[in-house]
Amino acid sequence: MRVKKIVCSQCGAVLKPGVAYCPYCGSAYAPEAEREYMRKLHRIKEDLDDVGDTGAIVSKNEAGRIGRKVGVTVGVILFIAALIAGIAVYSNMRNTQKNHQEYAWRQENLPGMERLYQEGKYDELVKAFQKARDDGHDLYNWKHFTFCAIWEETIYIDQALIAREQGYFYEPDATGLLYHELIVRGLPYRRGLTEKDRKLLEEKTAVYQNDLRDIFGASEEEIASIDNMLRGKNGYPEYSFCKDYLSEHPDIYKPMPD
Repeated sequence: MRVKKIVCSQCGAVLKPGVAYCPYCGSAYAPEAEREYMRKLHRIKEDLDDVGDTGAIVSKNEAGRIGRKVGVTVGVILFIAALIAGIAVYSNMRNTQKNHQEYAWRQENLPGMERLYQEGKYDELVKAFQKARDDGHDLYNWKHFTFCAIWEETIYIDQALIAREQGYFYEPDATGLLYHELIVRGLPYRRGLTEKDRKLLEEKTAVYQNDLRDIFGASEEEIASIDNMLRGKNGYPEYSFCKDYLSEHPDIYKPMPD
């Protein structure tokens, strides 16, 4: 017999037989979702039947008392089962609605962000990236996520360097700048970058390569130790490391004014 092809009504993906929810957009496939719900209720009923069978092995004098206990137990179990089922249905509805909204947002906005990338308008792309993230959209699986995240760091670095030139370079400013510099320095150890993304970022961040030495006074030995630390953490520094480094090099920043 030919197996009827099942297509998601929301995103058009082809679903495997027996799947209750679309793995791509999260939409429920009503026939299978209903069958799954009924299977769960059937298992609960079987468990209740097993509980009821225990009355057959006790004396008649105890049967009434046990029957009442079983009745109460059955009632409690049914109540809990109904409550759990209700919560599950509500949760599925919420998740399905959220998935639909996120899917619609990605269909509407990601093509425009991709166009900005192809046109080389990276600063505009990062602004769109920041807004999407601030609005709560999940872009972790987007192919240019890491590219945008590191490009964003260069914006913070440039702002901090301008502030430093204007005389604003206190301990929090120095710690923040070092942290962003190390995120950028960890680029060679980052995963999830296309060859083009990596090349663009290497060109963009080349100007910061000597900042550890020129701004933070790091020795060659300290730089080698920092690079080894970044390698072991896949390019992600710890903020606490930056604070500790600055506490050992207080001459780098200005003391806070009284």
